[in-house]
Amino acid sequence: MRVPSRHLARLARAYAQRNSGAGVQQAANLGRIAVEAPGSLAASLQLVRGQAQAAVQVNLEQQVHVIPEIKTDIFGAVSPVSEADLIEEGVFRNVDGHRFDDGRYQAFREDIQQFISQERVYTDPVRTFAYGTDASFYRLNPKMVVKVHNEAELKRILPIAKKHGVPVTFRAAGTSLSGQALTDSVLLKLSHTGKNFRNFQIHVSKQDPHSSLWQQR
Repeated sequence: MRVPSRHLARLARAYAQRNSGAGVQQAANLGRIAVEAPGSLAASLQLVRGQAQAAVQVNLEQQVHVIPEIKTDIFGAVSPVSEADLIEEGVFRNVDGHRFDDGRYQAFREDIQQFISQERVYTDPVRTFAYGTDASFYRLNPKMVVKVHNEAELKRILPIAKKHGVPVTFRAAGTSLSGQALTDSVLLKLSHTGKNFRNFQIHVSKQDPHSSLWQQR
């Protein structure tokens, strides 16, 4: 028996709709062949079924959404893994999670300890964990916390940080709701006595907009 192509197309659409919904009708139109299928009705139906199944499979492959891998750090924070997370162990990049101590942090610490006492430099996991959050729900645990007493110390610390390529972040009372007092590099703690860095203004240099001047009122 010879089956008209319009019947084959109708059968293909019906099969596709029954197996994966009307969304695959366009793919199922593969069954709308321009010539009549030769042979018996059973053979023609088998041809239609094969075409429709192929269309359904193509559609399902297009609809698959890959669930991203996740990572959990040593403190239990969970986040998706992205290309930026392809970490080269020991290779420093100035990106959160990539700031490995390739010697720069040790060199920075040795230099600042010439004028900052060891009691004001924290690297132990308990106190760095405590400084790893603020009033926000974010967390970044610093490699080092340095308690800075005055402007003179700060003016000596910043050139050392620049020399060794060590990013620094300032922290006052830690009341930020946006996480800007957090870092996984060096955290400079300013207001630990309640009297540090009061009545100061920061002026941007007209000659160099990237530099600033601290001036006490």
